[in-house]
Amino acid sequence: MNPPRTTTIIKTAVLPANVSVKITATSAPDSLVVSELFLSVQGEGPSTGKLAIFLRLAGCNRATESKRMLFEDIIAELARLAGKHQPRIIITGGEPLLQQDALVAFIDRIKLAKGLRFYPKIEVETNGTIKPSSRLSILVSQWNVSPKLTHSEDSPTDTIKEDALNYF
Repeated sequence: MNPPRTTTIIKTAVLPANVSVKITATSAPDSLVVSELFLSVQGEGPSTGKLAIFLRLAGCNRATESKRMLFEDIIAELARLAGKHQPRIIITGGEPLLQQDALVAFIDRIKLAKGLRFYPKIEVETNGTIKPSSRLSILVSQWNVSPKLTHSEDSPTDTIKEDALNYF
């Protein structure tokens, strides 16, 4: 059993009521499938205690439904949540690497964003079953890898992907 995650929510974002979509390997070039977006404090890993905006992407390796948000809407919400602070952005999920092509485009877009007053450190939380692309690896400041252990309900062949884990 994994220890519970301790996160204090400071502000939350209200996501638009978009139509649910099925997550596929290919995604719209200017959007991500998002579950929620909120300002909080990182509760685990080397960044524990640091102010962070969590961008929780939808979809695990088995989940299929959630909302699609345009990059410009996500960036506007990041700017609103950050206010005068310069929090890091923690991309979590589900499994964020299911959307890694869109993540590359999104992080590139953050660099050009006019409404965002800073370029944040980007952390990605992953279950370690998918190896990131070389382009995404360059853009991410820190990987937080939490593999599912053998006592989870998933089979070891689904949870332990040695080539992906060896990358991290």
